[in-house]
Amino acid sequence: MAAALTIDHPVGLLALLAAVIWAGWLAGAGEQLRKASRFALPLALMVVAINAIVSRDGVTVVARLGEVPILGRLDITLEGLVYGAVLGLRVVLVSLAAVLFTAVVDQDELLGLVRRRSGRFGLAASVAGRLMPLLAADGARMAEARKAVPKTLAVSRFDLVSSIATGALDRAADAAAALELRGLGEGPCLAPRAHRPWSRHDFGLLISSFACCVVVAAALVGGWVDFQSASSIRAAWGLGLAVTVLALPLVLVAPLFERRGVGQ
Repeated sequence: MAAALTIDHPVGLLALLAAVIWAGWLAGAGEQLRKASRFALPLALMVVAINAIVSRDGVTVVARLGEVPILGRLDITLEGLVYGAVLGLRVVLVSLAAVLFTAVVDQDELLGLVRRRSGRFGLAASVAGRLMPLLAADGARMAEARKAVPKTLAVSRFDLVSSIATGALDRAADAAAALELRGLGEGPCLAPRAHRPWSRHDFGLLISSFACCVVVAAALVGGWVDFQSASSIRAAWGLGLAVTVLALPLVLVAPLFERRGVGQ
């Protein structure tokens, strides 16, 4: 996610997206990513459309829509479309990375780790991770129920989404209230830490994270992933970009190739 929010070059973002999908497939979370993409892709298209409408940057006009009340003269520029596409790609990438995190991270371990530093933050992170599968199941059940409703009593998608969102807020509030009544979230965890030695998988992921930081930093300093679409579209191309695009997925996914002892 940090790399996705740092890099603007669309090719670099595509490389990160490939890394997320590749990691999800190796971790057995491909189905969760596929389902999440059904919501992330329409959201990305909406971001592209909104940015193209509201953006006043760029000189290459591709459509003139005339005068629009409140908005004034509305011209769609190529630069606005391109930057909207970059923002949409970033939305998809961050969304899928968040789903991958929810699918593969043990939320109880996360709560025990983070609560030693920040009680409420650790509680919120753990509850959010726990609720994601439940909310997905709620949505699936409501969608099945919607199919059984007669055509004359059809429920709109807006009503369906409103019901899911309302139920999510109610469930989150109830869960947070119940946990706080038990003393969670009031302060850092005072329970003794379980001392467990790091495994080679832990070290592999740590080295992978540092390597990703080094690759991104080198690409930014070297100008290999420079991208600008304000007044005109300018993007870096060449050997540096190719090295970055190849290195990022490899360093991020490399630890997942070591399968020995994963289930222990």
